[in-house]
Amino acid sequence: MAQFEPHWITDEETAKRELMHLAEHLDDVFNGADDGPSSTGFMLLVAYPLGPEDRCSVVSNMPTRDLLAMLKLQVARLEGQAFQTGHA
Repeated sequence: MAQFEPHWITDEETAKRELMHLAEHLDDVFNGADDGPSSTGFMLLVAYPLGPEDRCSVVSNMPTRDLLAMLKLQVARLEGQAFQTGHA
């Protein structure tokens, strides 16, 4: 397994490149290295640089519609709303 060297992310291009590399690795870990369909979806939110001008990037292996539905569900859970059935 490849080792990642820690370093500061200070710009969008570096963040995009590093997040895409990490997403490929996460997809391999969760779904195997073959090119078959994914059975486990993920989203990763990364804030950079921490400070007064925070930015946040998201990388995922899910279609945007599914990503938004999952994100809305997580926000509701974090805000303490009761779990609701159905689709967002």
